[in-house]
Amino acid sequence: MKHTGAKKSKRYKLNRDKTVSDSFSNSQFQKENTSGHSFLPDTGIQYRYALLIGVTKYIDHNYQDLHNTRNDVQVLEYLFKKSGYNVVSLHSDHPEPKRTPTRANILHEMRNLINLLGRGDMLVIYFGGHGDINKTNSAFLVPSDGRHLSLGESAINLKEFKNEMIAAQAQVKILFIDACHSGIGRGSNHQTGFEKLVLLQSNGTATLAASLYN
Repeated sequence: MKHTGAKKSKRYKLNRDKTVSDSFSNSQFQKENTSGHSFLPDTGIQYRYALLIGVTKYIDHNYQDLHNTRNDVQVLEYLFKKSGYNVVSLHSDHPEPKRTPTRANILHEMRNLINLLGRGDMLVIYFGGHGDINKTNSAFLVPSDGRHLSLGESAINLKEFKNEMIAAQAQVKILFIDACHSGIGRGSNHQTGFEKLVLLQSNGTATLAASLYN
């Protein structure tokens, strides 16, 4: 959707006093793609933001490395940018340490984007990596520095993560989870554990989960 320069200046002025991550350069605060048109229909959405997370390498050997998540993030980044989104990407092979998918980086970038959102905006978060559950049956997204024996301290609690999204001002909030054991529709024998919690905790935001066992 094409926006006038006046509208873009207004939004930037409203947000410039907030804590804005270095992940956004001035060139990234574009409200239309470089071709001058959006691939999306006019839906009334003001500004679109996407946080794309791909975890390829893990420090805990309980989690095998995943070979396709970086490519997935890079393809999604291209497509989202072509559709007029402001995009922040985190993946394991990024040369900048602050752009790798550690727990601290993921939470920082998510909260930074939430801080930018207005009531007419859209937020999309994509997570590609491992999912896990602890002994109290809480679901977690496992970042690159996550540890199986201390999920509460090292991983991202899925319910708390979603609650922060739900509380955001955005008009539309979508969470894509492409995580080991998060896929649904494989039959009742497999729809347990992590994937069941993904469904139970989906209130307040659209949640899409799809994966195969790795």
